[in-house]
Amino acid sequence: MCSALNWGPKPFKVNNCWLEHPGCKSFIAKTWEKLNIKGKKAYVIKEKFKRIKEELRVWNREVFGILNLNIENTVKELNETEALTDFDGKSQKKWVREGDSNSRFFHARIKSRRRRNHLEVLRRGEEWIQGVENMKMEAKNYFERNFIEDWHNRPFVHGIDFNELTAEDNDFLPKPFVEDDVREVVWNCDGN
Repeated sequence: MCSALNWGPKPFKVNNCWLEHPGCKSFIAKTWEKLNIKGKKAYVIKEKFKRIKEELRVWNREVFGILNLNIENTVKELNETEALTDFDGKSQKKWVREGDSNSRFFHARIKSRRRRNHLEVLRRGEEWIQGVENMKMEAKNYFERNFIEDWHNRPFVHGIDFNELTAEDNDFLPKPFVEDDVREVVWNCDGN
């Protein structure tokens, strides 16, 4: 079942050729390290992934160019080459001319995957949730509940008298140990 419902931004896709490129992993590592984002860990990771995605798009254009345009140009070159040379067999000519873009099997697989991944309703207990906005809100609320701190009986430290360091203690703490201090402590611990 196909529909034109707006589910929000499309997922980020990774091309396998990126992972085979020798500079890809180092580019990602360098970009990850230079990102300086402050906040809660979940926010930092989300923002870093978002910015890595943007950087990878730029890197892809610089290193590989626009892949769809490259594919179209390659198919066009193949078609021109086919016109100049005489291939044996109709199937070879058709494949060079049309490539995988006109494969009935390929399109059937895409339709099948869309049907499998399509969500029409969500179930929460005995209730069924329908509609894009309602389903998006339910997903948001589900994950939001997982990140909310639920601590009704939080201990407080008001009214407790803690021992405090004196000015003399503060002066004493940063001083280096001397051999006599160590001997005295070891001697006292040993019980002699």
